[in-house]
Amino acid sequence: MFSLNRNTRNHVRKGRLRVPAVYRSFSGFGRADDIPGVCRVVRKSRLLVLSPVSLLAAFVAVLILITGCSRQEPPPPPIYTMQEQTEESQPAEQPAPPILTILCRSEYIPEALVADFTAQTGITVVTADPADYPDLTAADGSYDLALVDSLWLPLLIDEGALAEIDRPAIPNSAAISQPFSAVPFDPDGTFCIPFLWGTFGIVVNRSVVTDTNIEWEILFDHRFSGKIDMPDDVRLPLEAALRSLGASLGEADTDALNRATDLLYEQRKTVRGYFQIPEIIDHLAEGSSYISCIDNPSAFLAIKSNSALEYIVPASGAPLWLLVWVIPATSENPGDARSFIDFFLAPGRIAAVSNANRVANAIVDSRPYLDDTLINTAMIILSDDMLARCRLPEPIDLETENLMMRLRDDFMFK
Repeated sequence: MFSLNRNTRNHVRKGRLRVPAVYRSFSGFGRADDIPGVCRVVRKSRLLVLSPVSLLAAFVAVLILITGCSRQEPPPPPIYTMQEQTEESQPAEQPAPPILTILCRSEYIPEALVADFTAQTGITVVTADPADYPDLTAADGSYDLALVDSLWLPLLIDEGALAEIDRPAIPNSAAISQPFSAVPFDPDGTFCIPFLWGTFGIVVNRSVVTDTNIEWEILFDHRFSGKIDMPDDVRLPLEAALRSLGASLGEADTDALNRATDLLYEQRKTVRGYFQIPEIIDHLAEGSSYISCIDNPSAFLAIKSNSALEYIVPASGAPLWLLVWVIPATSENPGDARSFIDFFLAPGRIAAVSNANRVANAIVDSRPYLDDTLINTAMIILSDDMLARCRLPEPIDLETENLMMRLRDDFMFK
């Protein structure tokens, strides 16, 4: 920085200033007289002659310029492109919540329990009602989980349509009770988890049918000709015929199968017809049919409309139906599917499903949570002795399968 020595200060006090030539320029700003309006320059010989006031003004001006030059200006704000500004202004994209798509009738997974599952896991559940079961063998990933009749297992397993269920990943499955812990179509529990079960029994209209002991033979009784409905699933009429002969489907020999076939051809003279279950419910409810063979949930729907109806599981035993959870091989969320199954197998939750639908379930520890009315309904919660006389659907051999196809052609499509 430019400063005044003692000799210069003496000149100032005397009213004149004699500035050596070396001081005629300051720090690169040019000559002192190049700064307009700062000082008045008087040249005498080799000296600049300035008045004290002009000198002081020039000094101050130069000092301001030097100080301003040395001061560091703040860096200019960054320049963003439109794309960069848009990206910075938007919050980071959050991952979409997982969605679990389930093929299942909605009444079997109550809405309140589904909401609890979503609250605990953050997994959104979407259900599809299987009015007609779609092809689970299709490799389109449409479903992550499905509740199906155990009769579907042979086809689905043979087609490679199912992923392994991985029971250790579903801890509550350890409480599945007998005889459901080993499903005939999946004895090692590799592909399915049993959930709900029930019986195929006989519905009778007690205002007309007064027999005290109802057994399978009543479905072939000529006394009620034209008033007997049979389901259009050939397996059930054949099962009823075999049971009236003391046998059952899956273990009957050739002789029993032949006699059951003869009985079914004879029944054609007596039966009203072969109908889908909703039609049978309507016939029973309106009183136009007196007797039928249907599953217990369908029977109770008919009973709601006609109090004269009674559902009976014959003392000789009955076939069982079983709904099982399976994970399609194309499932995109198998881990979430297993979490859902485990959630619903908890004793209190599966009991809530049973109470809402008036059906039994496969978890023995759920009994304390069942409604008393359900426990006291012997046709729903079977005694151990009665359950031992009932059988789950079993694999059938080629001879029986061919017979069923022939009966289907002769009975159901004529």
